[in-house]
Amino acid sequence: AGASFAMIETSPRLAAVQRQTLAATPAAIGWHESIDTLPQTPLFIVGNELFDAVPIRQFVRAGTGWRERMIGLDGADELHVFA
Repeated sequence: AGASFAMIETSPRLAAVQRQTLAATPAAIGWHESIDTLPQTPLFIVGNELFDAVPIRQFVRAGTGWRERMIGLDGADELHVFA
């Protein structure tokens, strides 16, 4: 038996986008809203959302020194990158 892939996605909209994006993939892919519905078989888990949620500090070279890059609100309440 070949490998199968189980995608855990709580957002129906994002699951639909994933289905469309991966439609041509020959591998068997199933979607789940929770880890509770995963098949009871050996698993190898890869979680990319973990890396999205890890806070980091980012620095950029500015002239002869370094400045921390930060995101905040500008005067119009819009997100803006500050460095």
